[in-house]
Amino acid sequence: MILLGKDLPKTFRKQKKFLKIYYVSSKKTSPRFAKAFAKGSGGKLAKVNKYQLGNWAGFGSPVTWQSLQQAQKLGFDWFYIKYEKNISISNISVA
Repeated sequence: MILLGKDLPKTFRKQKKFLKIYYVSSKKTSPRFAKAFAKGSGGKLAKVNKYQLGNWAGFGSPVTWQSLQQAQKLGFDWFYIKYEKNISISNISVA
């Protein structure tokens, strides 16, 4: 599942200051996607992968896993982005 910023519920977009977007800086696609997600959602890029209180969005990676688990444990909304090679627009669904 891939969620685009414009497809996020309005109530979530209103809480954009609470959305932190986590990414893996050493990867090629992760930072590019994170920047685009931040632009579309109004969220802020997390400067480090240490959890910052608030809603969580991030690229699936062992690097970001601990921060995701902390957001889940505290009951914040979270959006997990998984990269798949050869994805086309017909493969994208919004929940």
